Amino acid sequence: MFASGLRNEVGLGFDSRGVLWGVENGADQLIRDDIGGDIHNDNPCEEINQFTSAGKFYGYPYCFSEGILDNGFGKGKMTQWAWPATFPEASFTDEDCRNEELVKRPA
Repeated sequence: MFASGLRNEVGLGFDSRGVLWGVENGADQLIRDDIGGDIHNDNPCEEINQFTSAGKFYGYPYCFSEGILDNGFGKGKMTQWAWPATFPEASFTDEDCRNEELVKRPA
């Protein structure tokens, strides 16, 4: 396995330098009460991932990337957030999802 934590990587391609890139289709039905309730219309955003080394974790299903949170909670596009508590066995927090030693950030 080259990478984990990816959701529906719908396109892959190499650039002129031989670096592999992927386009990821974000998840649906995103509801998180503490940052605005039903925020699925503009979140999570779709991602472009750069695969430069093997063994990286890209966050799914524990983290998602912000698209637009225009309700006073937003921290900017591509900010990583913890997925709602649909995975109680996961102990990922927003801070964990933003820690680049744990989760590789989209390009």
